[in-house]
Amino acid sequence: MLNWSLEQQQIGAAVMWELWRFRNELVWNNKRSSPDAVIVTARRLIDDWRISVASKEVGKFSSPLPKTLKWTKPDFGKLKLNVDASFMPSTGTFGAGWIL
Repeated sequence: MLNWSLEQQQIGAAVMWELWRFRNELVWNNKRSSPDAVIVTARRLIDDWRISVASKEVGKFSSPLPKTLKWTKPDFGKLKLNVDASFMPSTGTFGAGWIL
């Protein structure tokens, strides 16, 4: 991945994000989707991000975000997986991580 172009890195990060989102839909809502849907939504995510950056609307959302986000422990007998990802256009690098 270190030798990937900027576009390949963006696609890689978006596909990983969408795979995770679609996995959650299957696990929690029993909703199945086609592999093509992952790629289509990843492309849409990248396109929306590029439009947002181009219009300098980064950080503006249609609904307000909560002022404080606080981690909550899972119910007894359940596991919780926390994930995060970031992309740095200035260096062309991205990273992702998770903790169980």
